Amino acid sequence: MYRLAFITILAVIVEIMLLVGCGGPAPVTPETYAQNTYVVAEIPGELTITGDELYRLVYGSPVVPLGGPVSDSIVQDILDSVLIDTLAGLSANNFDITPYWATYRTFKDQRRDLILQAFWEEEVYSKVSADTSEVTQFFNDSAHLFSVEEQVQMYHILCSPLGFLAGPDSAHYKGMSEDERWAAAREYAYNLYQMLKTGEAFENVAYEYSHDAMAQRNSGYVGWTKRGVYFDPFDSIAFSLEPGTFSEPYRDRDGYHLIMSTGRMAEGVVPIDSPGVFQSAAQTLLTVK
Repeated sequence: MYRLAFITILAVIVEIMLLVGCGGPAPVTPETYAQNTYVVAEIPGELTITGDELYRLVYGSPVVPLGGPVSDSIVQDILDSVLIDTLAGLSANNFDITPYWATYRTFKDQRRDLILQAFWEEEVYSKVSADTSEVTQFFNDSAHLFSVEEQVQMYHILCSPLGFLAGPDSAHYKGMSEDERWAAAREYAYNLYQMLKTGEAFENVAYEYSHDAMAQRNSGYVGWTKRGVYFDPFDSIAFSLEPGTFSEPYRDRDGYHLIMSTGRMAEGVVPIDSPGVFQSAAQTLLTVK
């Protein structure tokens, strides 16, 4: 097992001074670092760090500010971290994990998966290619793979009689009849509708006021939606909206809804120049090959 005692540190303080320019020899700079090939630290037979390598480690570290000299302690910490990580890796490599059955099985499976992935990448995927004309021809010959149903991209706000019972004024609404809560939901929905008409962003109103917890977390975003997913009259309203417009409140069995359309996709084959379609066709073709 490797121990810290096996590390040989060669003139570290002097080298750090060279790196940071704290007196003595001229500081190492982007123009001169490649000249410093002396050994700074070493784990015999395993790791050797030279002056120029240490400079690159320091220069590329996220803890080092841009511009100006670097303190001795920062350089020493970076050097120590590399040495300790290396020693930890060497110790782990020599540790017998087989008595720990569950952990051994996990790492064995991970190792197998990495080997298989490397094999496929080297022996199969890297040897399969497709040019633009092949992808286009494949797309034209396999239109059914790239066809979609009519869809709208939408945002949603729910104003529900039940939503009031879980809100901060639940005690007030629990004293109401069901009809009164439905009337309150309608009034609430139309108040939100007026906010939208005065220019409030639909996403902000959904986040602050919607009774749909999931849509609220996503600022009302529902995504691409096909016909027949939601209760009537959703389809007739959603598919009549122009992208960028929102509906008046409408009622179904869950409450009052406001929806906004941000996009519409007609039924049929998605054009190959639509976002992501060419890449999808190329990947499908490579998979087939």
